[in-house]
Amino acid sequence: MFQGAADGYILKDASPGELLDAVRTVAAGKPYLQGSIIRRLFGAVPLETETTDEPIIATPLTPREIDILRLMATSHTNREIATQLFVSEETVRTHVKHILRKLAQPDRTQAVIAAVRAGLLDIG
Repeated sequence: MFQGAADGYILKDASPGELLDAVRTVAAGKPYLQGSIIRRLFGAVPLETETTDEPIIATPLTPREIDILRLMATSHTNREIATQLFVSEETVRTHVKHILRKLAQPDRTQAVIAAVRAGLLDIG
């Protein structure tokens, strides 16, 4: 499920149909994340996925993971990130591992590139 004890996330501008889908999905014990959020996180979803009745489900990055991703984009080492965010280096390593898994990327560079393409980061 999602971190922070939420079983789903939907934006306030969601249609009544989307809201009903979200409620039904969460009531069935499954996590739910609105499709527009997925597209923002991971880029465009293929059209055939958008037209199915199945909800799009994923785990979003946490605010702390976004902070770490921003610092990764500026070539900070884990030690430098830990110092800047006042956490341990092991905590940073754990967050980096989660970021790579959530973005389905093999390394830090590819994760940053994927995040920029998805609109999560603006490195301009």
